[in-house]
Amino acid sequence: MSASSPPRIDLACAGASASIQPLGGELVAWQEAGSPPLLWHGDAAHWPHHAPILFPIVGHAANDVIRHDGIAYPTQRHGFTRTSLFTVASTAPDRVELVLRDTEEIKAIFPFAFVLRLAYRLGAAGLRLDLSLANPGTVPLPYATGFHPAFRWPFAGASQSGYRVVFEREEASSLIGGGPDGLIEREMRLSPLSGRTLSLTPERFEQGAIIFRDAKSRRLTFAAPDGSAIEMATDGFPHLALWTKTTAPFLCLEAWTGYSDPRGFTGNLTEKPSMRLLPPGQEATYGVDLTYRPPGSVL
Repeated sequence: MSASSPPRIDLACAGASASIQPLGGELVAWQEAGSPPLLWHGDAAHWPHHAPILFPIVGHAANDVIRHDGIAYPTQRHGFTRTSLFTVASTAPDRVELVLRDTEEIKAIFPFAFVLRLAYRLGAAGLRLDLSLANPGTVPLPYATGFHPAFRWPFAGASQSGYRVVFEREEASSLIGGGPDGLIEREMRLSPLSGRTLSLTPERFEQGAIIFRDAKSRRLTFAAPDGSAIEMATDGFPHLALWTKTTAPFLCLEAWTGYSDPRGFTGNLTEKPSMRLLPPGQEATYGVDLTYRPPGSVL
């Protein structure tokens, strides 16, 4: 892991722009032709991140440890990726590929072989992220991964009022919920959706993230009162989540393969609910498309 990072990589295409930093392989800026800046700028007074990549866990681990073969390894929320330095594998004016591999330093906290690749591609229709995970080792690789982009709220106008998130499909009436420490509670929460729509207010997030486990929707639309919108479409991620801090001017649209430990969980990482096991020599792929719709597009 590293506390510093080489210069960020700037992408451009058809009037759109994006920037990615090697530290964390993180998208740190995104703006489409004719749009305002869309991605949260990472003000540390609220939340110092922009769009973290989550790996090898999503959410919290009980007592901040993961266990394997009777050994407890220290971990942090969402894993170590956002504090790890990726290698830039290739660049072009509109795209970049970054790679993170296990190192001796990483093996001290996660004793598995892996190769994590991120490919960002900026096009006239939006921004694409392809995430691939390979297991070059000899034992199954337990993992969860996710994409955690934060968008400015408001991104159009000066007020947070009148914004909403529209789901592609109607979702379940009860949702899993996290406690104040981020662990998953046994009790389910009632969904705040009205049909496919969530009317946004900061108070919606007083209990933390709103988590849609095994969501039916693959697309979310974060819509402003003027009809402009940010759309996020996902490939391969079964869980969706919305999150912000109640005093912060951003909203996260999140795509996950896993989630936090259930309260009381003390098992090995391979036994944790929602973890996946990637066989030796195999690869798993996931994708996210971000698109901006101008005013009047969504009413």
